[in-house]
Amino acid sequence: MSEDNRNTIIFVVSAVVILIVYQTFVLGPASKKREAELAHERAVAAQVAQTNIQLGPNGVSAVAPTLSRDQAKAASPRVTIDTPALAGSISLRGARIDDLFLKTYRVTVDPKSPPVELFRPQGAADAWFADFGWTGGNVPGLPGPATLWTVESGSILFYLAEKFGALLPTEPHLRAATMNWLMWQMGSAPYIGGGLGHFYAYAPIKIEYAINRFAMEA
Repeated sequence: MSEDNRNTIIFVVSAVVILIVYQTFVLGPASKKREAELAHERAVAAQVAQTNIQLGPNGVSAVAPTLSRDQAKAASPRVTIDTPALAGSISLRGARIDDLFLKTYRVTVDPKSPPVELFRPQGAADAWFADFGWTGGNVPGLPGPATLWTVESGSILFYLAEKFGALLPTEPHLRAATMNWLMWQMGSAPYIGGGLGHFYAYAPIKIEYAINRFAMEA
């Protein structure tokens, strides 16, 4: 057997062994974990769809007790909305917009009457909300109505790095440098980049001082 043929056979055998090991110890467990997550999300989604239904006497389905607005809101973690025109929150379960008021519009002509309510969370009387989703039932891993979303922050990224033991060095000087970049990315980059982009490209009046200020910080 020639040297070239022997090297080719060794390469092919090594490649097959690597593929088998990768499939067995990486792809296989990851696929099983994802299948379990999807099964859990489907079960939670089914429970969410049946929120207002429960079994009465003799197994007959009956309408579940109506929750107050505050109780319905408390059923899911939320992100607060507070602008000059809008007030309310977004449910992080399913990224559902279900709690929103118009600050500048009233129910009646009386300026002291309650603000107009646009959305009301599921579980409350006359619930009304905006649901968003993705199409493609054959695509695994898409968010669903039971997916619990998180708000990106430095603390969450730090928690994930600690939990999975990745991307965060253990050496003190390297760890400090990484944390400096993380805090800058979360606290300064959006403010500086957004400010420069606004005053340089979108502001109706060009303010040289503002442009120079943000450019210097960037």
